[in-house]
Amino acid sequence: MNFSVAVPPNAQNHGDPGLICLPPVWTDYFIFFATNYIAHAATLITHPGESLQETLIATANALFIPGSGALRAFRFLVLYLSPRLTRIERRTTPLGQAARAGALCMVVDERIISDAMQETEGTPRFFFGENIREVPRDRTIYGVCKFPEPGPRVPKYRLVEVPPNMPLRPWETHALSAAAGALDSDSSDTEPVPVEMQLSKNYNIPKILISILQILWGIVTLYKTRGNQIALYGCGAFGLTVAPYAIMSIINLATNLLRPEYATMYLVHSPEMGEAALHEGAEFRGIVASLDDNRTYAEDFTGALNIQSDNLLYFIFNLLGYLVIAILPIAIVGGYTHFQSGSNVKIQISWIIGWLIIGCVSTLWVRISAVYAATVHPLWEVVLVIPLWIPAIGGFVVVAEMLKDFGICTSFDR
Repeated sequence: MNFSVAVPPNAQNHGDPGLICLPPVWTDYFIFFATNYIAHAATLITHPGESLQETLIATANALFIPGSGALRAFRFLVLYLSPRLTRIERRTTPLGQAARAGALCMVVDERIISDAMQETEGTPRFFFGENIREVPRDRTIYGVCKFPEPGPRVPKYRLVEVPPNMPLRPWETHALSAAAGALDSDSSDTEPVPVEMQLSKNYNIPKILISILQILWGIVTLYKTRGNQIALYGCGAFGLTVAPYAIMSIINLATNLLRPEYATMYLVHSPEMGEAALHEGAEFRGIVASLDDNRTYAEDFTGALNIQSDNLLYFIFNLLGYLVIAILPIAIVGGYTHFQSGSNVKIQISWIIGWLIIGCVSTLWVRISAVYAATVHPLWEVVLVIPLWIPAIGGFVVVAEMLKDFGICTSFDR
């Protein structure tokens, strides 16, 4: 039995009789951009206690500079795994996991930080700006963390992440009185006992599922770069623009599977916290651990940053990760197209090429900008990287033009 189907006059098949391509409507544009770009950025790995402003800036960078989202996830993964790979002791305790995930913070005298920076200057870890990770003031901290106002007799204190190799012990708290059933801190019968708290964490299942779907969708999109799309647009074909976003989702998936998420950061008692608490206006509550007071604090802090095996491994992993993130998407496009320009000269594919190259290789600049903004103001990160968004914005416009020119295609059995 033969069937006849009315084909719109503006339909085309681009030389494939099993393909029909119709002009897109606004929902087609929305679906393409949402599934191939925006949803990938939505799987971004967040820092414990990260503020909404930090998350929005990082998500915008991941959308316009996809390599930055991939490198961000890769850095978190390396930071979580590197102490585990280089030390015999497996940091599987709640405190060890939280330290490796960057969820623990402590009060440090600014002079200690300066000394530590001088001692560790030039180490491989410094190349990626990870020697000392200062905690922005707008991060969510469990409990209360109020600093005294600096003055002639009051040092300036700063809040930093606890290095993963810093010696820690559970915070000592008073035993509960069995008779009263409540805390009796004034009783001489109560003795301080170390208590390892169970810190709130989770594995973000929705992000994991979205990452899996986005990886599959990206692979399908790359596979469906069919017909004469490559012949028309060459290395600027819109189906190939998803490559760096698919790579970002793969790294996000690996990080989400291995590294737990913490909604807040937790305080660790340090000698400086005890000193700061003596000054007017200072208040610290919700402490979950303390530094090992049996060892010299300043030496431990510098030593935890300057363990050469960790630094070298950290540098090698991050460098390899950066090279993969920067080169692999370009290699995929080159493998598909041999970097041919295509026959459709009306479409400005130079925007796509600029978007691909800048979105991959400029990730270190985004990282450096984030380190600088953490010590000055988060908005400086936007100021320093917003020029790098321009190729992506132009690329989005060109992708829309390609969709209009090529159409939304559907295959059918002949």
